[in-house]
Amino acid sequence: MDRLNSWSGRRERAASDYTRSSKTPEKFRITHPFHPLSGREFEALAWKEYGGEQRVCFLDKKGRQCEIPQSWTDLAAEDPVTILASGKSWFRAADLVELACLVEGLLR
Repeated sequence: MDRLNSWSGRRERAASDYTRSSKTPEKFRITHPFHPLSGREFEALAWKEYGGEQRVCFLDKKGRQCEIPQSWTDLAAEDPVTILASGKSWFRAADLVELACLVEGLLR
């Protein structure tokens, strides 16, 4: 559902909630290496989606509701390239192509 942003006057897509079929609360661990809560385990309260990005809602230690991108947790599907590389490759081909373009741009 779209709504009008009172600041910019533009239409934005509202967040949509989506559910997962689980009768028991699902626990997850934050895996993003630079997140301050990395390595900690939480109970998922709900899932939301903003502009195609899936997010997980949870309560922090102080009882505040927080959200985090699902891709920063162990709930995210593992990258197929990482699975196929089996630890043999440090970089993905798409990332190396992007790096080559950046280096080429710097050399101009």
